[in-house]
Amino acid sequence: MITALIEQNDYLVAAMIMAASLCLLLLLLTIFKRHQARSLRIYRRLAATLFSCLTSRDYPEKIYDFEQRIQYQKIKCLKRMPSVRHKKTADVEWPLFDIIVDIGQIRHRVTDHTVFALCERELAVIADAVDSLLAVVKKNDGLEQKLAALEQSINQFEDVFEHVVKVAAREPAVFILFISALRALKVHCQAINVPLSKHDAAGMSKADVSSELVCVDYPDWVFAPEMNRHFRSQTTLLKIQLSCLADALLSMNYHVKQPIDASLSEAFLPALGLVAERNNELFSAIYAFCANQAVHPLSQNLTDDVETLQNTLQTVLPDSLELLDVSPDYIVISALARDAIDMRNMLLKILADLPLDDRVVAA
Repeated sequence: MITALIEQNDYLVAAMIMAASLCLLLLLLTIFKRHQARSLRIYRRLAATLFSCLTSRDYPEKIYDFEQRIQYQKIKCLKRMPSVRHKKTADVEWPLFDIIVDIGQIRHRVTDHTVFALCERELAVIADAVDSLLAVVKKNDGLEQKLAALEQSINQFEDVFEHVVKVAAREPAVFILFISALRALKVHCQAINVPLSKHDAAGMSKADVSSELVCVDYPDWVFAPEMNRHFRSQTTLLKIQLSCLADALLSMNYHVKQPIDASLSEAFLPALGLVAERNNELFSAIYAFCANQAVHPLSQNLTDDVETLQNTLQTVLPDSLELLDVSPDYIVISALARDAIDMRNMLLKILADLPLDDRVVAA
């Protein structure tokens, strides 16, 4: 159309049409960028809620209140996922969600919450840096400055960890995984505008499984009169444990997609696969009970596979804690093993409170 107008020497009309088209394009780009910025607000809220668990000293006493807020934010994030599942946006938001959940895993992995008081100020600085970074992602407005601020806050936390926290913490290795997850968030935000390949079907199916667990609607059978009194009193704990299981699944969903050296993978993955297989058996038993179905007998030994995995870790990981973050492969292996073992412990705790005797069928 514009070419025809130019051929007719009607340059003024052609220029007006081109100017109007340019304005419309700029308007659409502005609207698109605002939509993207709003879409990331839910991840900012999730990150802020997770960090509040680390910086609030009353988290252990009010764990259900904190976990309920986290659950609410996770569900809001996951309800958005179906709308982006078949778009390139999914390649940005799924890893972002998984990494943020992985950062929050430290609240489950640390058995003595008072250790966070030793680095409370540094954690608050990191929380502010993460929030500021997520606020400018996709805008390219001061992105490099926010990335540098996050790196500086991580370095400050590392310094406190090396000189104070590592000495006092019962599980110093989990802080290394925490630092690694923070750096993974920085790298992802830095590359967030680079087109990525779509998720493979296997990766998306794993994410779907964890989505269903996170979005679980706790059914009426939890409150049924026929349930034993002890289990009814543990309903709140059950909700927290289910949320912890979902976090572990999401964390594994992120780490399992990371490349690992072939020799390390060959030595480590068979042991991890056996633990995952047994975990799936326990999941199936819990699901069958919740669905009022017969429960098949469980394996007699539910600890030997975990011991095998732990022994395998001793052969593939360095002996010194200081060398754990030398290779990204060591971090991935440590995180996967930690999540798998944590899931086993939580599943066994849930099953211990379930009245399975009347549901188990003969083999």
